[in-house]
Amino acid sequence: MVHEVTRWMDLQPAVEITRERNKEAATRHRQEGANVAGLNRLKRPRVLRRKAPSASGNSRRHADGNGNDKVSATTAVLSELSLSAGTLVPAFDPTVFYYNVSLNSSYSEVAVYVEVPPDQESAGSGVSVNGTWVDSGSFSPVLELYEPGYTTAVNVYVLAIGYEPATYTVSVTRESDTDDSDSDSESSSGLSAWYIALIVIACVVVLALLAYALYWAFQRGYLDCIPGVSARRSTGYYQSIP
Repeated sequence: MVHEVTRWMDLQPAVEITRERNKEAATRHRQEGANVAGLNRLKRPRVLRRKAPSASGNSRRHADGNGNDKVSATTAVLSELSLSAGTLVPAFDPTVFYYNVSLNSSYSEVAVYVEVPPDQESAGSGVSVNGTWVDSGSFSPVLELYEPGYTTAVNVYVLAIGYEPATYTVSVTRESDTDDSDSDSESSSGLSAWYIALIVIACVVVLALLAYALYWAFQRGYLDCIPGVSARRSTGYYQSIP
């Protein structure tokens, strides 16, 4: 019994040393794990999220002293832009991003033709017209226009690999029917005035002829059957007419 106790006391320092070593190993392991996790976070690729440009256009565009838009060589542009009806004002220029189109009230829908330069098309590009993707060199689906007197905004979003995106805005305005109705009312009012004048002149002529006919009948005695007419004619109340 004494021998076993003596042996346990001899082994106690070795046990303590083993415990210390285990603690040191655990601490070193935790530190290494933390370092690995930090390295993984550093090596993790960053995902860049780019906000789509608003309807006002590309944020990289800026105006010069004359109010014209400037674009860099890395901005995605169109080589051609047109509508199925109407004419762009001003005339299309790849570096101009805002246009106006006026249409007659009879037009209720339009389609947009888009085309990108060959270098952008080969790099990989896309064109969106009011949210619908359109192939280069083709028309977009038909777009409904607002009622006459209102303006419809058409936004053409251009995107190409290796280029900054850009947005072309076309404001399509349908002419109001008020102008046509005003011109029609003016013309109708003018015709009405002429008709009234002709009717007044015709009435005056008819009354003058009727008066002359009564006077002539009175002088010839055709009205003597009317009481008092004969006496007036005999006294020479009226001068004779030829």
